[in-house]
Amino acid sequence: MRFPLIRVVIVDDHEPFREGVAEVLGAEPDIEVIGQCGTARDALAMVSHLRPDVVVLDMNMPGGGLAVVAGLASTCPEVTILLLTVVADPDQIQMAVQMGAGGYLQKGMSAVELAATVRAVFRGEFLACPDIASDRPARLH
Repeated sequence: MRFPLIRVVIVDDHEPFREGVAEVLGAEPDIEVIGQCGTARDALAMVSHLRPDVVVLDMNMPGGGLAVVAGLASTCPEVTILLLTVVADPDQIQMAVQMGAGGYLQKGMSAVELAATVRAVFRGEFLACPDIASDRPARLH
């Protein structure tokens, strides 16, 4: 069975982490990593140029993950954003979701969980890490 190819851009200021995510996702037969970058400015330019299906975005990167979400919501509304975070700030996540983020995970996720979540947000399903969502389920859902 042939799956649609999911084109992904990875945005994280920590290069080793970003490369690890690219390696994990790139090993999946239905996911193609078409770009990676480490700054908010580069993210906006790269995503505007490449028009991926999904952007895997570090929520707490310099320049602000929220700024990237807001910028992409206005310039590339068709792109789905999957937020990754080390420290779960429910207020920031709530803002990102209201701006149009398609889901979020904590950075301690497994490779299988990451790939499955990329596929799910690509299909239009909103996904949230249970550890984060349980903090404020009424506000986040």
